[in-house]
Amino acid sequence: MALFYNNTQVSTTQNVYLNSQASNQVFFNNNLVGKRTFGGFPGRTWEHYTNLTDGGSGYGAESRQTDAVLVLNGGYNGSSAQCLLYTDFTPWNTLTINVNDGSCSYAQFRFGVSNGIVNLYGNNQVKAWENNSIVSWSPIGSKSLDVSSVTGNKYIFIYLYSGSTVAANWCHINSVVLS
Repeated sequence: MALFYNNTQVSTTQNVYLNSQASNQVFFNNNLVGKRTFGGFPGRTWEHYTNLTDGGSGYGAESRQTDAVLVLNGGYNGSSAQCLLYTDFTPWNTLTINVNDGSCSYAQFRFGVSNGIVNLYGNNQVKAWENNSIVSWSPIGSKSLDVSSVTGNKYIFIYLYSGSTVAANWCHINSVVLS
């Protein structure tokens, strides 16, 4: 949502100050006209991991980032990929990711809040959106998770696990936003 002041757009990554008080939201006539966001991607460097404590003997997993996308490739036959970004969740209500490309079959796809590295069994997860599917499905689209009850410093995590021996599961994420 764009907010303009004296014909200049105010960045959604900045606070708006009124009487020296910072605000994440701006209302006019009881209508929300501006809201601050935290851009987790693009613009920040993520931690990347593959095949951690998943109990599989898989191969081919990949987690990395380019300027345009976070790349997760779950590989084959019990392998996994994940990425993590440490941040303060206190001022935020919603975590949203946008997957612009990908394919999943016999996979676990999760994103959310964790206290550290996540594995197949969900260890360290605080709150998560997930799809555990044995059939083919498309991860493409925008997905949101309510994080209003989460406070303090934690990780944003994105996790992809492949149980398939025939097709690698993969996705490209082009934005991660806390609002």
